[in-house]
Amino acid sequence: MPHVGYVPQKLDIDAMAPVSVLDLFSAAVSRWPLWLGRPRHVRDVALSKLGLVGVENLLDQKLGQLSGGQLQRVLLALALTPVPDILLLDEPVAAVDRTGTRLFYEAISRLRKAHDLCILITAHELSIVASIADRMLVLSDRTILRNGAPREVLADANVGSVLGFRVDLNSLPGDPRKHDLHGHAAGEVGR
Repeated sequence: MPHVGYVPQKLDIDAMAPVSVLDLFSAAVSRWPLWLGRPRHVRDVALSKLGLVGVENLLDQKLGQLSGGQLQRVLLALALTPVPDILLLDEPVAAVDRTGTRLFYEAISRLRKAHDLCILITAHELSIVASIADRMLVLSDRTILRNGAPREVLADANVGSVLGFRVDLNSLPGDPRKHDLHGHAAGEVGR
């Protein structure tokens, strides 16, 4: 059975809760109660996974003090504990600013290459999905409109008419910041 890592759209946390990033990792990688102290390996595991997504400096930060993009990258690092066979991302940047979005997807690209991950993304940002995905599946009311290479999917007139826009195919693949398309898509990145 494949191991699946999951990053939710958001994590509702009490901004005043005294829970740190390290505490979150402790809960995930150890069955040792925190009131007895933290096993030494937890800090090393957390630093290693946070380093994969470029946020090892957040290890001792309280979760409530993190920006939306920082929290999503922490959740991504947690989803990599252990490194899964399949990584499922459910609209992972829905509440993240442009800079955080760029950093998140740069981390995804590095992870894909480094670990040969199969990554499934649900997203509204079709331009981002199209620029990083090997395959795309566009849904409308639970009906598959098109499945295939991003360029083929977005060139389909039926997809454009249902979603209400046409895509400049000369801009794909490319820098996702060049265009701002929105719709519902699932992308598969990797393998």
